[in-house]
Amino acid sequence: MDSPPKSNTLNPNLCFFFLFLSTNLLTLFLSSSLYSSCSLRSLTSIAAFPATDDRASFSGQLTSQSDELLTFVSQQSLPLGFNVNFGSDTIYSPVGRACTLFPDELRCYMSYNVNGSFPDDELLA
Repeated sequence: MDSPPKSNTLNPNLCFFFLFLSTNLLTLFLSSSLYSSCSLRSLTSIAAFPATDDRASFSGQLTSQSDELLTFVSQQSLPLGFNVNFGSDTIYSPVGRACTLFPDELRCYMSYNVNGSFPDDELLA
């Protein structure tokens, strides 16, 4: 008379869990393999481009500056070595280039008298 209820062979929650896990693993695999092969080629070509003439003129501008500025502006080695995100084992200060382009203004602000009046920077702002 009454037929027994049909039993589902695969629970919907288990199916969703399997789908979620497999798509995440597939995304992880594709992103890690694509990221490592493509990014190293593009970063080395970008990093190799400005290293020819720009670096020589940049280091020549720094030699006339103080040791404190030279330490702050020059390249720094990363503490954990090579970083894949940067594609290098060194990092360069982003503010150092502006300091070397305007040496007169820098000299004015770095040579004022202690406890004296600070040079006006309203025009530069």
